[in-house]
Amino acid sequence: MNDNYIGKWGTSTEIRVIKNDRIEQLKICINNANNKPKDPVNIAVMLQYWPSNSGSNNPSTEDKSKISKGHVIPTTSQESYSTHRDCYVSACATLANNGYEPGSYWGDKQYEFQMYTETNSPNVNITKTRLAGFEKINQDLETGKPIMVGVTYKPNSTNPDTDKTTDHFIILTGREFDDVGKLFYTGFENVDGGDTSLGTSSKLNRFYPQEDGTLKGGTCYKSGMTITQVKPVKEKTK
Repeated sequence: MNDNYIGKWGTSTEIRVIKNDRIEQLKICINNANNKPKDPVNIAVMLQYWPSNSGSNNPSTEDKSKISKGHVIPTTSQESYSTHRDCYVSACATLANNGYEPGSYWGDKQYEFQMYTETNSPNVNITKTRLAGFEKINQDLETGKPIMVGVTYKPNSTNPDTDKTTDHFIILTGREFDDVGKLFYTGFENVDGGDTSLGTSSKLNRFYPQEDGTLKGGTCYKSGMTITQVKPVKEKTK
């Protein structure tokens, strides 16, 4: 907080104070927003509704309308773990029902959108990849795409196929505000006991932005989850 002017979003004349540890990320977001005039949501979220910002729990009706995004795929397309017995396969099946499949998962860019890691394996600049993951979530929701994400809900994962942190895969499908004005992301949890109304409930499946840049919350399956990886989707190959 050094009295420097960082930037402006929209037509608001309100002055806000930003914590030092958020300044560099906010500068990146402002630059990205300025270069993508059709995608103003990232900067709106980062500047106004991040937990560390003053007034973060008082969204205007206009901003609520602009930022909120209901499920971008129908709840009837949900596939349950009880059918497929594998969370990744279940998530892929839901994507397939909507004409999508996971994008490039393995390879050099596997950790391009890493949002959290317990062991720093992979060895990434987590500040940059976390921000990239957060922006990718918002960009894809704006274009009507669901997003596959990895989550962790227990320490010391030994999963050799990912980042030794990720325990589970779900799909993010929307962005809303709760009853007290806090921003959250919602999605489809495939471990729903065969009851898709639980797995697709935005009341039960929520992830909130944290001051450190992570997205934390829980689903109808588990509480205490942190999103670890963002896996963008692509149109399904015929």
